[in-house]
Amino acid sequence: MPKDMGEMVRDTIGVKSYDEFAKKIEMEGDKMLTEKMTIPNMGIMGSFKDTEENIFAIMEPKMD
Repeated sequence: MPKDMGEMVRDTIGVKSYDEFAKKIEMEGDKMLTEKMTIPNMGIMGSFKDTEENIFAIMEPKMD
């Protein structure tokens, strides 16, 4: 991962379109913590921090 997320468990939200949801998240003022990354045989994932400092991830599943 480009940035260390620490060892704390994070909430991960499944989405149909990573790009669509990432855009919505950033439009609400939340910050991207990691660049979009592809995890082989799993999907596309990235981490964000909301305006209340909560850290979460979104993932678009893509099974090869």
